[in-house]
Order: sequence, then C-alpha cells, then structure tokens
Amino acid sequence: MIEKVRYTHLLGNQTDDFWDFYENNEEELNLAEKQAFATWVADCWKKADGQAITLPAYFSLHDDYESFDLKKNQWVTDDEKWSY
Repeated sequence: MIEKVRYTHLLGNQTDDFWDFYENNEEELNLAEKQAFATWVADCWKKADGQAITLPAYFSLHDDYESFDLKKNQWVTDDEKWSY
C-alpha cells in the first residue's frame, strides 16, 4: 500500500523482540506511522485532483486530536480545524 514502508513477516520466536522494541520506541514509531499514512493520503488526494474541491478536506486517524489539512498540507488540531 505504501511504497516506502518496509513490511516484514515475523517468525514465532521474533514476536517478543518486536513488541519489546515497539514498546521502547512507541512514540517515535507512532509519529512515523501517522506521517506515512498522511503522506500516502495526500499523494492520492493530489493524484485525484482533490485541490479542485473548494471545501476544506482533512485526513485523521481514529480518535486523534489532529487532522491533516489536505489543502494546506499540514497537521492542524481539532480546535484549529473548527475555528475556520
């Protein structure tokens, strides 16, 4: 789905090591995952000529307090999004 993201299948004995690594680096990994998805959605938006739509358009992850403004190509908080 996302060309720049590397997918790996874990063997049964690697699962514990993976989760240990993930828990120790969760904040950085979450930010990287969030940005990877936002970049992919924004690229699809541009390819579909989304800029031609005059209404605001946002992408967000479930239960996140930020949204990615597809028109401005930047993250905005919910407060910023609804203050327009």
